[in-house]
Amino acid sequence: MVCPCGSDKEYAHCCEPLHLGLKKAQTPEELMRSRYSAFAIGEAEYLLKTSLAKHHGADELDQLKAQMGQVEWLKLEVLAAYDDIVE
Repeated sequence: MVCPCGSDKEYAHCCEPLHLGLKKAQTPEELMRSRYSAFAIGEAEYLLKTSLAKHHGADELDQLKAQMGQVEWLKLEVLAAYDDIVE
C-alpha cells in the first residue's frame, strides 16, 4: 500500500517503521508525515507516544481511537520543509 503521508513511497518503507518503533523521525517533516499517516490509518498509540504529554491514560487512548473513526483524512500536502533534525 502507498503511504498515506503523500510521499509516494510504500508504507512499509516510509512511515510504518516509525509506527512500529523501529526507527525515529529524523526531521520535522518526517515526524509530521508519520503523525498524519498515523491519523489516517488509526495508529492511536503512535500519536500518543509522539505527543508532548508524556503520560496518557487508557481513557485518552480510547477517546482518540473513537475520534479517529469519525474523520476521513484525504491528503497531506507539504508546501515547504526544513532539514532540522528532531531530537
